[in-house]
Amino acid sequence: MPSMNILGCSSGCKADDIVVLLKTVLKDKKLDLAHLIAVSCDGAAVMQGKDNGVVKKLRDEIPLLLHTHCFAAKLALASSQAANDVTYLRSPKRTRNCQEIQKALDEKVLKYQQVFGTHWLSLFKSVTAISETYKSLVTSLQHDFEEEETAKAGGLLKKISTYEFVATTFFLLDVLTHLYRACLVLQTSNLTYASASDEVDSLKKAIASFEEQDGIHFKNFLASVSEDQSHQSNDEDAVECKVYNGHQLTFSKKQETRLMKTKKTFRVKLVANLSSRFSGDGVVVDALEQLFNNQRTEKNTEEWLKALAKHFGRGETPFIQPTQLMTEWEQFRHIMAKCGSMKIQEFW
Repeated sequence: MPSMNILGCSSGCKADDIVVLLKTVLKDKKLDLAHLIAVSCDGAAVMQGKDNGVVKKLRDEIPLLLHTHCFAAKLALASSQAANDVTYLRSPKRTRNCQEIQKALDEKVLKYQQVFGTHWLSLFKSVTAISETYKSLVTSLQHDFEEEETAKAGGLLKKISTYEFVATTFFLLDVLTHLYRACLVLQTSNLTYASASDEVDSLKKAIASFEEQDGIHFKNFLASVSEDQSHQSNDEDAVECKVYNGHQLTFSKKQETRLMKTKKTFRVKLVANLSSRFSGDGVVVDALEQLFNNQRTEKNTEEWLKALAKHFGRGETPFIQPTQLMTEWEQFRHIMAKCGSMKIQEFW
């Protein structure tokens, strides 16, 4: 049975301390550090720091060392800075008042959660709660503002009663729904690098597609908004009114401009972050994994071999000779074409 042991690092928690501890453990187990193939760790700076992290220090000694990082955590880091914290509704009394109003209006009874940068579900749950209980949220804040004369409630009420806020909420809901689904997929027990890569690629395409076409939640929001004819103006600075779910939303051309900018910035940065965080050693591990399944083709086998040649052919004493590898492939591919159903290790 596999076992896990948590080691104490009494000398300190800096990268050098962790590397010394690792070397000590490997020596006790009579394992040669030079034979270390890969390391997996969290995203802490002490582990993954570009200049002084544990992985960097290990790679100084083992140049071909592969490094992996939790897929779901990488997804969270790529998307966690999408919104600011909203802490007001975490008050137990106000949460209770709001939940009572939700029941009275026959809405789902949901809590509004604080958004934590390292928790990939908190933002999704918070946005979902706001979108599904908007009527009771507005009514609750109106109650607090009118009955208790709470200035903070008045400020929040003003903020959430803008077209820009509600529209942004539904845009985020479209994006975060895809992120939430990807998060669950990337935590499955039978996940492979190949399936993770496919999931991230499809996620990036789905998010990028919002440039050409709005998501279903945003479309439904637009269809539910009506014009308040008593507040119409062509002045860019003028404040008009729209009606959503029986509540008035302040609207201006400037709000619309900011909304378009927000949607574009969030979309572009998120796709760029995903591309950045899901690159690197994953390409090499994916190539190793794909090379040994029996669904390969001549074209993708050559691509995987090139990726492996690029990685393992580095350094003064490379593990393989890239030119020799590709020369052997030129002959072997003809043999493989005749035995396409065989696994590559069967040729050995």
